[in-house]
Amino acid sequence: MRLLVRGSGRVVARSALLLTTGPPPPTPPTPTPPLLPLPYTTTRTIHHTPPARDVYNIANEDEFKNKVMRSELPVIVNFHADWCEPCHSLRPLLQKIAQQNTHKLHLAEVLVEEHIELLQAFEVTAVPAVLGIHRGMVVGKFVGLVSHKEVTGFVEKLLNDD
Repeated sequence: MRLLVRGSGRVVARSALLLTTGPPPPTPPTPTPPLLPLPYTTTRTIHHTPPARDVYNIANEDEFKNKVMRSELPVIVNFHADWCEPCHSLRPLLQKIAQQNTHKLHLAEVLVEEHIELLQAFEVTAVPAVLGIHRGMVVGKFVGLVSHKEVTGFVEKLLNDD
């Protein structure tokens, strides 16, 4: 049977018309290529440095007295603030030094916003401020971001204080 397609002036077979009136047939999915072996391993290596055991985050004045003022070992006291960029630069260096001298000294970190009484007691007026305390006495101090050489000299002086 033949039909006239309206407006076109063409005559087509009925079977051809039925094939073109509905939505197009779905295309078959293309097969995925087989996975090839990877030339490199897909495992990740994570390096973990254990936290220094002798780094104290001071929570209150009593903890400061017990862990800093009564310590038999010298203590580096780092007065810092979260908003202080030089503090963020100095902190990793102090932590590294503390880790390298694990059984020789301690590091105490004091967040200035939470410990106003300690700021007043040690006359800290700017951050970062780093004190060296040995046997309950302040034996050294520096304020601001100083060079690596100055920090290591400060620590050597603190370790050799007898």
